Amino acid sequence: MNSLLLILGLIAIILYPTFLIYSVISRTNKVFKQIAEEKRAKDTSPVELKSTWFDLKHPANWNVKVEEDDENPDPTVVLRYGNTSMHISIFQLDASPSDLIKHMSGDYQKRMDEPKVCEFFQYGVYPGIGITFNGVLLHLRNQEKDRTVTCKLFALQEGDLCGILELNYFDDEFEKAAEGLQLIESTFKIRPATVPG
Repeated sequence: MNSLLLILGLIAIILYPTFLIYSVISRTNKVFKQIAEEKRAKDTSPVELKSTWFDLKHPANWNVKVEEDDENPDPTVVLRYGNTSMHISIFQLDASPSDLIKHMSGDYQKRMDEPKVCEFFQYGVYPGIGITFNGVLLHLRNQEKDRTVTCKLFALQEGDLCGILELNYFDDEFEKAAEGLQLIESTFKIRPATVPG
């Protein structure tokens, strides 16, 4: 019995420093990771993004995701900062901006509680047709009564390419994202519809 306790005691003495070292390393890594994330969250330096049909710059602290679809060979690029999101889809299709906007805008009329609607006709250097919807999203009506959302849709045609841009943000968060959105809009450039890449 005494020898068993002695063996267990020796094992505990050997393993305890290992546990302490592991614990210190784990906490240190967690702190370094948190510092890196905080540094990244504050980094607004411009980062270049090159997609199949377009180029742009966005702040380094924005997240970028490429959504691929089996039915559509041209991916949608999604840029996010907090609750603000910008979806950009450029593709080869023979469709007018007005047809694209009609197709997209009906969905917003259903999702919002009597939105204010207005048109715009330019995004960056590109003419096109845009619609802004402002109001409360129906699925948030009970939780966020006074919190309004702005949703902007813009359709353009440039040579053989069509584009749909979709921007969504809570109005009370717009100021945080405004500079990034301005950078994206001012640097957005479509490439000619030749060979992708």
